Amino acid sequence: MPIIWDAISGEMARRTSDVESSYKQSRKHVEVSSEHFREICISLMQKTKI
Repeated sequence: MPIIWDAISGEMARRTSDVESSYKQSRKHVEVSSEHFREICISLMQKTKI
């Protein structure tokens, strides 16, 4: 995720990256991943329903 890269690489501390943009991209990644994980869990529960 971009925000983690900016923090680890020091880009954030040096203020050489657009932190707001990195945050928005990372937040979008989390939202999409969360929805995908939700779909996987629902599918798994439906398959294993007794």
